[in-house]
Amino acid sequence: PKIFWLYAGAFAIVHITNFRFNDASGLLVIFAVIPQLSMGALWGYARLRDGLSASIALHCLNNLIIVSLLLD
Repeated sequence: PKIFWLYAGAFAIVHITNFRFNDASGLLVIFAVIPQLSMGALWGYARLRDGLSASIALHCLNNLIIVSLLLD
C-alpha cells in the first residue's frame, strides 16, 4: 500500500504542472493536488487490476475528453 500511494502521489506532483499558480493562488495548490491524486489512485488501481495497458487507456481517454471539451 505504501508503494501504491507513493506512485499516486508522484503522479499528482508530476501533473501539478498542468496548473499555473501566482502568489495569490499558491495556497490553492492542495485543491489542484486532490483530483490529481485521486486520478493517480484510480489509474493505479486499474494497473493492478487489469494491467498497464488498461491504465494507459484510461489516461488517454481522460486526456481525449479534456482536449475535446477545450477545442469545442
